[in-house]
Amino acid sequence: MAENLFFRDYAKKVREDGGTTVHAITAWQRLCQDKQISIPMMSKTGLYLSGSHQGSTKVFRVAEDGKVCEEIFDSKMVTGKADFSEDDRSLVFVSRAEDAESHKTADAVFLADLPNNRIKTIYYGSAGGPLFFPGFLTENRIVIYERAKIIVLERARAIN
Repeated sequence: MAENLFFRDYAKKVREDGGTTVHAITAWQRLCQDKQISIPMMSKTGLYLSGSHQGSTKVFRVAEDGKVCEEIFDSKMVTGKADFSEDDRSLVFVSRAEDAESHKTADAVFLADLPNNRIKTIYYGSAGGPLFFPGFLTENRIVIYERAKIIVLERARAIN
């Protein structure tokens, strides 16, 4: 089910005891007012948002006021959680796909090159075995969870 997304701005504040805390400096505001987005993930810079919108995972550029979100990428796939690279140029996610070698359907890890609007498959899971929670460890290393184990990928291949 798609949800409304909300945000508010915070600022760091020094407490009387010298410690620090954060406090809200704006009221709650609706993010991407004209869109219903589920499984949202904010980029590390806060400039982009990925999520499921109208049946596929998309990436949106978030306007400074947060109200307008412009679609910049459409995976044309149903996916779960996605993760942005530190520089916002790449997105990693999991979806079902047919393995070109085995011709079996399995979960696969996809890497999207956002500026060039390209997607490549970088890993196929075991047939019937789910893959979860893809994420960037570094710019070139991606981690994925498969059947009670963590797999580390180096952009195009498993390394352990």
